[in-house]
Amino acid sequence: MTTLKEIEYKLLQINKRLGYSVEKYKPYRIGNNLVSNKGHYYLQRAYGRNRILQVVNEQGGARDVSSSGTKAEVYTFLQGMIEALESRV
Repeated sequence: MTTLKEIEYKLLQINKRLGYSVEKYKPYRIGNNLVSNKGHYYLQRAYGRNRILQVVNEQGGARDVSSSGTKAEVYTFLQGMIEALESRV
């Protein structure tokens, strides 16, 4: 059974490997607004489903990277991303 901790670890590996911040937000605000780290990959969970998104701007806009699925399906997707990144070396 795949856990959220395992998925978060895979995301940590991907963000580090691609040179993106491991934190979704910068440590400061502009006005009263959080500032997102562009490029950061993260997990979104809703209605019992999971998917991977990537931040595309400092305002927090994101694009879908994976389709919605179970934790196991998302974990497999992330493992595939890591294998593809490793083959680029």
